[in-house]
Amino acid sequence: MLDNGSTDRSYEIAASYLGNGVLSVRRVPTETFEWAILLRMLCQWAWEFEAHWCVLVDADTFLESPRRRLTLLDAIRQEADLGHNVIKFNNFEFWPTPLDPSDEPDVRKRVTYYTYNDDNQEKCWANLPGVDIAQEAGHQVFYPPGIEKSISPNHFVMRHYKIRSYEHGLRKVFQQRQPRFRGQPEGWHIQYSWMSPARECFVRDPSTLTKYEEDGQWNLTPTLGRDGRPLR
Repeated sequence: MLDNGSTDRSYEIAASYLGNGVLSVRRVPTETFEWAILLRMLCQWAWEFEAHWCVLVDADTFLESPRRRLTLLDAIRQEADLGHNVIKFNNFEFWPTPLDPSDEPDVRKRVTYYTYNDDNQEKCWANLPGVDIAQEAGHQVFYPPGIEKSISPNHFVMRHYKIRSYEHGLRKVFQQRQPRFRGQPEGWHIQYSWMSPARECFVRDPSTLTKYEEDGQWNLTPTLGRDGRPLR
Protein backbone atom coordinates (compact mmCIF):
# COMPACT_ATOMS: atom_id res chain seq x y z
CA MET A 1 0.00 0.00 0.00
CA LEU A 2 1.43 3.36 -1.10
CA ASP A 3 0.06 6.22 1.00
CA ASN A 4 0.27 9.77 -0.39
CA GLY A 5 -0.72 11.78 2.65
CA SER A 6 -4.15 10.39 3.49
CA THR A 7 -5.93 11.83 6.52
CA ASP A 8 -8.47 9.06 7.12
CA ARG A 9 -6.15 6.54 8.85
CA SER A 10 -5.68 4.58 5.60
CA TYR A 11 -2.01 4.08 6.42
CA GLU A 12 -2.68 2.73 9.92
CA ILE A 13 -5.51 0.49 8.74
CA ALA A 14 -3.38 -0.98 5.93
CA ALA A 15 -0.46 -1.46 8.30
CA SER A 16 -2.67 -3.54 10.58
CA TYR A 17 -2.99 -6.10 7.75
CA LEU A 18 0.75 -6.55 7.16
CA GLY A 19 1.41 -10.26 6.71
CA ASN A 20 -2.30 -10.88 6.17
CA GLY A 21 -2.82 -9.87 2.54
CA VAL A 22 -0.69 -6.71 2.64
CA LEU A 23 2.98 -7.08 1.65
CA SER A 24 4.23 -3.64 2.58
CA VAL A 25 3.06 -0.15 3.52
CA ARG A 26 4.96 2.98 2.54
CA ARG A 27 4.38 6.69 2.91
CA VAL A 28 5.26 9.00 0.02
CA PRO A 29 4.28 12.56 0.98
CA THR A 30 4.27 15.15 -1.82
CA GLU A 31 3.47 18.84 -1.63
CA THR A 32 0.82 18.48 -4.36
CA PHE A 33 -0.85 15.46 -5.94
CA GLU A 34 1.79 13.91 -8.20
CA TRP A 35 0.05 11.04 -9.96
CA ALA A 36 2.87 10.34 -12.41
CA ILE A 37 5.42 10.04 -9.60
CA LEU A 38 3.17 7.63 -7.73
CA LEU A 39 2.61 5.46 -10.81
CA ARG A 40 6.34 5.19 -11.45
CA MET A 41 6.91 4.23 -7.84
CA LEU A 42 4.24 1.54 -8.07
CA CYS A 43 5.99 0.03 -11.11
CA GLN A 44 9.30 0.08 -9.27
CA TRP A 45 7.70 -1.46 -6.22
CA ALA A 46 6.09 -4.24 -8.27
CA TRP A 47 9.53 -5.06 -9.71
CA GLU A 48 11.02 -5.24 -6.22
CA PHE A 49 8.37 -7.77 -5.20
CA GLU A 50 8.94 -9.80 -8.40
CA ALA A 51 5.27 -9.63 -9.37
CA HIS A 52 4.43 -11.56 -12.53
CA TRP A 53 1.34 -9.46 -13.35
CA CYS A 54 0.03 -6.12 -12.08
CA VAL A 55 -3.53 -4.81 -11.79
CA LEU A 56 -4.25 -1.12 -11.22
CA VAL A 57 -7.52 -0.84 -9.27
CA ASP A 58 -8.96 2.55 -8.37
CA ALA A 59 -10.93 3.01 -5.16
CA ASP A 60 -14.15 3.59 -7.11
CA THR A 61 -13.91 0.66 -9.53
CA PHE A 62 -14.55 -3.07 -9.63
CA LEU A 63 -12.61 -5.12 -12.18
CA GLU A 64 -14.14 -8.34 -13.47
CA SER A 65 -13.54 -11.20 -15.85
CA PRO A 66 -15.52 -10.98 -19.11
CA ARG A 67 -16.56 -14.60 -18.57
CA ARG A 68 -18.93 -15.02 -15.65
CA ARG A 69 -17.72 -18.52 -14.82
CA LEU A 70 -14.11 -17.36 -14.41
CA THR A 71 -12.59 -15.36 -11.60
CA LEU A 72 -10.51 -12.33 -12.55
CA LEU A 73 -7.35 -14.26 -11.62
CA ASP A 74 -8.21 -17.27 -13.76
CA ALA A 75 -9.17 -15.05 -16.70
CA ILE A 76 -5.81 -13.25 -16.49
CA ARG A 77 -4.04 -16.61 -16.44
CA GLN A 78 -5.86 -17.62 -19.62
CA GLU A 79 -4.71 -14.47 -21.41
CA ALA A 80 -1.14 -15.03 -20.23
CA ASP A 81 -1.25 -18.60 -21.56
CA LEU A 82 -2.34 -17.19 -24.95
CA GLY A 83 0.78 -15.03 -25.03
CA HIS A 84 -0.76 -11.65 -24.26
CA ASN A 85 0.89 -9.22 -21.85
CA VAL A 86 -1.69 -6.40 -21.63
CA ILE A 87 -5.42 -6.55 -20.89
CA LYS A 88 -7.86 -3.75 -21.67
CA PHE A 89 -11.05 -3.10 -19.76
CA ASN A 90 -14.34 -1.70 -21.03
CA ASN A 91 -15.23 1.23 -18.78
CA PHE A 92 -18.89 1.21 -17.72
CA GLU A 93 -19.70 4.32 -15.70
CA PHE A 94 -22.56 3.92 -13.23
CA TRP A 95 -24.60 6.96 -12.17
CA PRO A 96 -27.07 7.54 -9.33
CA THR A 97 -30.72 7.91 -10.36
CA PRO A 98 -33.94 8.73 -8.46
CA LEU A 99 -34.74 5.00 -8.60
CA ASP A 100 -31.83 3.95 -6.39
CA PRO A 101 -32.90 2.28 -3.11
CA SER A 102 -31.52 4.47 -0.32
CA ASP A 103 -31.31 1.60 2.19
CA GLU A 104 -29.04 -0.66 0.06
CA PRO A 105 -25.44 -0.62 1.38
CA ASP A 106 -23.90 -2.48 -1.59
CA VAL A 107 -23.19 0.13 -4.29
CA ARG A 108 -23.41 -2.52 -7.02
CA LYS A 109 -26.99 -3.28 -5.99
CA ARG A 110 -27.95 0.34 -5.27
CA VAL A 111 -26.51 2.13 -8.32
CA THR A 112 -27.52 -0.01 -11.29
CA TYR A 113 -27.75 2.36 -14.29
CA TYR A 114 -24.71 2.94 -16.48
CA THR A 115 -23.31 4.25 -19.74
CA TYR A 116 -20.45 2.78 -21.74
CA ASN A 117 -17.61 5.28 -21.63
CA ASP A 118 -14.47 3.91 -23.30
CA ASP A 119 -12.03 1.02 -23.65
CA ASN A 120 -8.89 3.09 -23.06
CA GLN A 121 -8.20 1.27 -19.81
CA GLU A 122 -5.12 -0.95 -19.86
CA LYS A 123 -5.43 -1.85 -16.20
CA CYS A 124 -3.63 -5.19 -16.21
CA TRP A 125 -0.19 -6.01 -17.57
CA ALA A 126 2.70 -8.46 -17.36
CA ASN A 127 5.41 -7.02 -15.13
CA LEU A 128 8.32 -6.87 -17.59
CA PRO A 129 11.54 -4.82 -17.28
CA GLY A 130 11.16 -1.13 -18.02
CA VAL A 131 7.35 -1.04 -18.02
CA ASP A 132 5.90 2.48 -17.76
CA ILE A 133 2.29 3.32 -16.96
CA ALA A 134 2.82 7.01 -16.12
CA GLN A 135 2.94 8.45 -19.66
CA GLU A 136 -0.84 8.35 -20.05
CA ALA A 137 -1.84 8.68 -16.39
CA GLY A 138 -2.28 4.95 -15.83
CA HIS A 139 -4.53 4.37 -18.84
CA GLN A 140 -1.96 2.80 -21.16
CA VAL A 141 1.02 0.50 -20.73
CA PHE A 142 4.35 1.17 -22.44
CA TYR A 143 7.18 -1.35 -22.76
CA PRO A 144 10.70 -0.36 -23.82
CA PRO A 145 12.10 -1.19 -27.29
CA GLY A 146 12.67 -4.89 -27.64
CA ILE A 147 9.54 -5.95 -25.75
CA GLU A 148 6.52 -6.46 -27.97
CA LYS A 149 3.22 -5.30 -26.52
CA SER A 150 0.47 -7.86 -27.08
CA ILE A 151 -2.99 -6.59 -26.09
CA SER A 152 -5.62 -9.27 -25.61
CA PRO A 153 -8.61 -8.90 -27.97
CA ASN A 154 -10.82 -9.94 -25.05
CA HIS A 155 -11.79 -6.81 -23.15
CA PHE A 156 -12.48 -7.29 -19.46
CA VAL A 157 -15.09 -5.39 -17.41
CA MET A 158 -14.53 -2.29 -15.31
CA ARG A 159 -17.46 -1.01 -13.27
CA HIS A 160 -16.83 2.63 -12.39
CA TYR A 161 -18.84 4.16 -9.52
CA LYS A 162 -17.26 7.60 -9.40
CA ILE A 163 -20.42 9.26 -8.04
CA ARG A 164 -22.52 7.30 -5.54
CA SER A 165 -25.06 9.91 -4.44
CA TYR A 166 -25.67 13.65 -4.79
CA GLU A 167 -24.04 14.38 -1.43
CA HIS A 168 -21.07 12.16 -2.23
CA GLY A 169 -20.65 13.86 -5.61
CA LEU A 170 -20.61 17.38 -4.16
CA ARG A 171 -18.01 16.40 -1.58
CA LYS A 172 -15.82 14.44 -3.99
CA VAL A 173 -15.81 16.90 -6.89
CA PHE A 174 -15.73 20.30 -5.21
CA GLN A 175 -14.02 19.63 -1.87
CA GLN A 176 -11.61 16.81 -2.75
CA ARG A 177 -10.87 16.43 -6.45
CA GLN A 178 -10.92 19.84 -8.14
CA PRO A 179 -8.59 21.50 -5.58
CA ARG A 180 -6.31 18.45 -5.59
CA PHE A 181 -6.00 18.29 -9.38
CA ARG A 182 -4.82 21.87 -9.88
CA GLY A 183 -1.41 22.06 -11.55
CA GLN A 184 -1.62 18.64 -13.21
CA PRO A 185 -0.39 18.07 -16.81
CA GLU A 186 -2.72 19.37 -19.51
CA GLY A 187 -5.49 16.87 -20.29
CA TRP A 188 -5.11 14.95 -17.03
CA HIS A 189 -7.92 14.63 -14.47
CA ILE A 190 -10.46 16.60 -16.51
CA GLN A 191 -13.35 14.20 -15.92
CA TYR A 192 -15.02 16.52 -13.40
CA SER A 193 -14.19 19.89 -14.97
CA TRP A 194 -17.58 20.21 -16.69
CA MET A 195 -19.63 19.63 -13.54
CA SER A 196 -21.59 22.20 -11.56
CA PRO A 197 -23.32 21.75 -8.18
CA ALA A 198 -26.66 21.25 -9.97
CA ARG A 199 -28.36 18.07 -8.84
CA GLU A 200 -28.88 16.85 -12.40
CA CYS A 201 -25.10 16.71 -12.87
CA PHE A 202 -24.94 13.92 -10.31
CA VAL A 203 -28.35 12.23 -10.16
CA ARG A 204 -29.22 11.25 -13.72
CA ASP A 205 -32.43 10.49 -15.56
CA PRO A 206 -32.54 6.66 -15.88
CA SER A 207 -34.01 6.96 -19.38
CA THR A 208 -30.61 8.29 -20.54
CA LEU A 209 -28.79 5.24 -19.19
CA THR A 210 -28.87 1.43 -19.41
CA LYS A 211 -29.92 -0.71 -16.48
CA TYR A 212 -27.57 -3.56 -15.69
CA GLU A 213 -29.36 -6.80 -14.87
CA GLU A 214 -26.34 -8.74 -13.49
CA ASP A 215 -26.56 -11.06 -16.49
CA GLY A 216 -23.18 -10.39 -18.07
CA GLN A 217 -24.79 -8.53 -20.98
CA TRP A 218 -23.40 -5.01 -21.50
CA ASN A 219 -24.50 -2.20 -23.80
CA LEU A 220 -21.42 -0.97 -25.65
CA THR A 221 -23.22 2.06 -27.12
CA PRO A 222 -22.55 5.26 -25.13
CA THR A 223 -25.68 7.04 -23.90
CA LEU A 224 -23.91 10.04 -22.32
CA GLY A 225 -21.24 12.24 -23.87
CA ARG A 226 -17.99 13.22 -22.17
CA ASP A 227 -19.73 16.46 -21.10
CA GLY A 228 -22.42 14.45 -19.35
CA ARG A 229 -25.16 15.34 -21.83
CA PRO A 230 -27.47 12.56 -23.09
CA LEU A 231 -26.72 11.23 -26.56
CA ARG A 232 -30.20 9.87 -27.13
